[in-house]
Amino acid sequence: TKRAEIDLGALQNNYRACLEKLQQSAPNARILAVVKAGAYGHGANTCVCALLDAGCDFFAVSCLEEAYPVRNQAESADILILGYTAPQFAGKLAELNITQTLLSPDYARELAEAVKKENLAPLRVHIAVDTGMGRIGYPARTEKEIDETVKNILALRDEGAFEICGMFTHFARADEGLASSKEKTTLQAKRYRALKEKLEENGMTISFHHVCNSAAALTRPDDVFDGVRLGLCLYTPPAYTPKRLKLQPVMHL
Repeated sequence: TKRAEIDLGALQNNYRACLEKLQQSAPNARILAVVKAGAYGHGANTCVCALLDAGCDFFAVSCLEEAYPVRNQAESADILILGYTAPQFAGKLAELNITQTLLSPDYARELAEAVKKENLAPLRVHIAVDTGMGRIGYPARTEKEIDETVKNILALRDEGAFEICGMFTHFARADEGLASSKEKTTLQAKRYRALKEKLEENGMTISFHHVCNSAAALTRPDDVFDGVRLGLCLYTPPAYTPKRLKLQPVMHL
């Protein structure tokens, strides 16, 4: 019989080691510990408990169903849903103080209508930006798209249905280690900064920016911003791990 053993001490070590490295370039940086899909098969409940004990106060999940048990364990932590939540559950997002990602302008309109219909307080949201991944987010791949997205985000701010407390993008090829991939990631970061700067020129400052996944967080210190989303490197040492960063595998078979 085979079994999987989960080393929670290794998970805590990985969290602290990553945080120490990040804060060398961004002293106030926070880690969004990604615990979707049962913490990638490691057991979400036990991993959330261990991460809380290590000082983690920000978790990312894929859906509302995954957010419930995290909120039960982490009463005061920030929780971000990276995926879709049907607008009819806007009240649950508010009740549990869950932050929802705005995946597109159309989705934002639908969710805003639900907030107003239910007479809810402004819902906490992060805005996803598509700088080149091509999956979700407000488009920001050209100067024209960036200008249009700036207008859309400013309109969201003025509408009053949301508390816009964060914005992020996802680097599509940061984990490949190729020169062409690095150029692509640099281009995505440039597009994101252009959007951020144009928003600020228009008087809108968003308090929390996060663009790095595990690969970028460990290799691109200039892109740490206010925090990073860590999934893979919390659970197993990736090939791109800096040698001085002693990450440990959490699962042993």
